[in-house]
Amino acid sequence: MFFIGIDVSKAKLDCSLLLDVASSKRRTKTVANSKAGIADLLAWCTKQHAANHELHAILEGTGVYHEQAALALTDAGVTVSIVNPAQVKDFGRSLGIRTKTDGVDSLILARYGALLSPKPWHPPSQGTCSASPASTPRSYCPGFTTRTQSPGKSRCDRHASIDSSIPLGLHRLSKRTASQTSTRH
Repeated sequence: MFFIGIDVSKAKLDCSLLLDVASSKRRTKTVANSKAGIADLLAWCTKQHAANHELHAILEGTGVYHEQAALALTDAGVTVSIVNPAQVKDFGRSLGIRTKTDGVDSLILARYGALLSPKPWHPPSQGTCSASPASTPRSYCPGFTTRTQSPGKSRCDRHASIDSSIPLGLHRLSKRTASQTSTRH
């Protein structure tokens, strides 16, 4: 298995293909954060003797910027893990790395993948949402509201069920707190 750390930004993907975990020997490539950029990256990986099915890509969750890359890589047969940026930052510190550049970040992501084997990410299935198709390709789920949409617009069922359970949970918590307060006095 080859691990490739991908530092994601709006316009580009800085990538480090880890060739040797112990020495951190790697090859680097920067591509556009687009479908064409992903195609270019996969062709480059093949030239490095890393076939799609042998790749494990590690990306940080970066709002909407990582979505297109994660979906395109998954569609191409690459194993993808989307990891928490805070955990990766702490991991880098534990390695004694204090430098903050896109190239170093992509190396840290690759080493994180190689040493910790994060679980593979799978895109949500189209059937998990009941709303009509979204107007933007950034969305995993048809009808999922983005930050710019008002909360009253269509949403994924699972998000709506979470939203509806919050008042009930708050009500139960306030009742429990009130009963504990009254028994102490």
